[in-house]
Amino acid sequence: MLPLAMEERLADRFTRLPGLEGCQVHTVQGFGERAIRPAMVALRALHEARVLLAAGMPFREGQGPAGFLRLFISHAKLDGLPLAQALKHQIQATGWLRTFYDAEDLPPGCDWREELERGVGDSLIVMLRTEIYESRHWCQQEVRWADEYATPAVLVEARVGLNHPAGTLPFDRVPTVRIPDGNLMRVLHLALREGLRFLLFARRVEEMRRTGEIPNGASLRTFSFQPSMAALLRACRALAREAEPRYILYPDPVLGTGSYEAARALVAAEAPGTVLATPNTLAAAAAR
Repeated sequence: MLPLAMEERLADRFTRLPGLEGCQVHTVQGFGERAIRPAMVALRALHEARVLLAAGMPFREGQGPAGFLRLFISHAKLDGLPLAQALKHQIQATGWLRTFYDAEDLPPGCDWREELERGVGDSLIVMLRTEIYESRHWCQQEVRWADEYATPAVLVEARVGLNHPAGTLPFDRVPTVRIPDGNLMRVLHLALREGLRFLLFARRVEEMRRTGEIPNGASLRTFSFQPSMAALLRACRALAREAEPRYILYPDPVLGTGSYEAARALVAAEAPGTVLATPNTLAAAAAR
């Protein structure tokens, strides 16, 4: 429950109702200026949904509080730095966002190449697609890493030109947002929705483990979208070193004709015996 009161007097009255004494009530004044309050309330609701889902997932050391999400802001410094800094400021200016969503720069003294790859693999990547973004080597590398690691991602279309050459980077699976009015809240909404979708599928897979649809002790790689060949190759090479049974799961619908056959052939060659399936195809196979 996320109670919102129009004034403090109503909030006090609400918390005196039987059974609601310990319920935290938010006043709308706490969500910033009047014009942005609806967007902030919606963002808080998305955040609370993510925290609830994350709380039901197995805890991993170093993850931070339930619902913690690292936002990796991929940008070309020559024309994307002001936008990246503005997005980080938007997060840091809101206390509860700052607590759960980390968008810090690389730590000093680190191996920055290794830290970049680790950061992309462990984060939700926000790609700021400015005019020169796709021409920068490390921006290209970050996008390809995101594809290989199956990282949840959003694309901010910040180009202003009317014509652009054909691209070579794997953006097809990434949801896109435009901000011609400079509304960075729209970026955060999309990022949290994508993070929620990613968690929702991971939670569904955990439920399949609990009900026995996936055997206990099975080696597993999970995608929250239809995987690319690069992502499948990385997953297969990791699974090939692990014990059977082995599963690769991605959401319905099944890969299209041609892509499915190619994916099956890749899995059979790199990790023989591994099951490539969606929840529906796995359930149908069990029913047979």
